[in-house]
Amino acid sequence: MAFVLADLNSVEGQAFAARHEVGNTTLVFFDATGRRIATLVGVQEESTLRERIRASFGL
Repeated sequence: MAFVLADLNSVEGQAFAARHEVGNTTLVFFDATGRRIATLVGVQEESTLRERIRASFGL
């Protein structure tokens, strides 16, 4: 599992956000092939984050 932070103040970050149709405070989960498998928008509780990671990646 890897984490990438997209700085939406940069050209690259804005391109990423536009390509994936997301905005600030959004987590996007991708599988190993780059296919989007889940999205969380807004601030989330720790339990929600843990459950989504478990469900998305089988951890």
